[in-house]
Amino acid sequence: MVLLWRRSLAAQPPLVDEKSASNYRKNSSRPDTETEWMVGQLNHLTLEQESKFLKFQDQCKEYGYSKSQDEDQFVEYERATLLRFLRAQKFDIEKALQQLRDAYKWQTEHDIKSFYQSMDVELYESSRQMFSQWTGRRDTQGLPLYVFPLKNLTKETMEAYVSKMSPFSKTSSWSSEPTSGHLIAFHALYENMLDFVMPFCDRLERPHMEVPVTASTHIIDLDGVTLRQFLDIKRYLQGASLLATKHYPETLGHIFVSPLDDNVRSFLRPVLGNGPDLNKILGAPPIFRTAWEIVKNWVDPGTLSKISILSPSESRQTLLNYIEPSSLPEQYGGTLNWKWGDMPNLDDAGRSLTPSLYQNNGSGHDQFIKGPMIFKQDAIEGLGTIEGKKRRVVIPVNGLRVRA
Repeated sequence: MVLLWRRSLAAQPPLVDEKSASNYRKNSSRPDTETEWMVGQLNHLTLEQESKFLKFQDQCKEYGYSKSQDEDQFVEYERATLLRFLRAQKFDIEKALQQLRDAYKWQTEHDIKSFYQSMDVELYESSRQMFSQWTGRRDTQGLPLYVFPLKNLTKETMEAYVSKMSPFSKTSSWSSEPTSGHLIAFHALYENMLDFVMPFCDRLERPHMEVPVTASTHIIDLDGVTLRQFLDIKRYLQGASLLATKHYPETLGHIFVSPLDDNVRSFLRPVLGNGPDLNKILGAPPIFRTAWEIVKNWVDPGTLSKISILSPSESRQTLLNYIEPSSLPEQYGGTLNWKWGDMPNLDDAGRSLTPSLYQNNGSGHDQFIKGPMIFKQDAIEGLGTIEGKKRRVVIPVNGLRVRA
């Protein structure tokens, strides 16, 4: 997740070209250079981690949380998904099993997969407009890139959406109060990421093909957000964040925080290292100080450890260090013609993998297919309902992985 608190890019230096950006990436000292980020990933486990993972897999299979053990790409992705829970609990098998058990029970009681796969296409699109959106692109590690300008989430829009989704609220053993429909829909969007976006990206060429894609990179843009707006929507953000942390561990790749100036950056760094309280340090913008004190309690220590603090002068070049200019939206310093609200804009590799994901919308233009989708071994299925009727669109997938 990239957390941007940005100024206009208009006054910044000209965008470096693709070749220069690539050279910068090769020569830069990233905090996760080469193999550091792969620690604890599938096919990069220590002997002790591998032993614990095998035991964990056996227990997951015994409890019905794991499926086939055939050697194919989809099983590798499933194994990497199980590994997320074990890695989140620092390879404590019992704790990982409990978290997986809770997640499985929560999703089963709320019938999340069925809800996602039968969701009205237009209702799904309404939900997509309320949360982080996939650009259709990936970072340099091959993780899908999402963007969410928080200024679009106001009290009024959120209340209207919550009201619209209220008929889909569900009761469960987790609480005496029903789970709000908008949170059910939030989980449906996670299903899209896990069952479509990540498997899709996993089929595309990337530096380490042996590591399945099970995480994502997000740009959360705070430009234009006021303190009042943040406080108005805080409880909605908190509900979504806590559920994501609990039921979808280790799905977050990178987090970059870009405050207003170097002074803010300098006092935030010790906070991330369990240093002094942010409220005791002078100079922080009030909204950032208040928002950070709230948000940092929503995420686990593992997520906090992924945060990097950047100044405005660093933001563009750091993003270019993780994301190719052609895959970074123009408003963040790249060349990608994509803005929040648009459908995914696939690169050439993505379009070669599944050319039929774009279909004529009746006005002479090709458009990315809307609504719920799942990725299978040889096809993508467009699901959901349209005017109460089930939709099933089968989109063929090229058999070979595509080189970017």
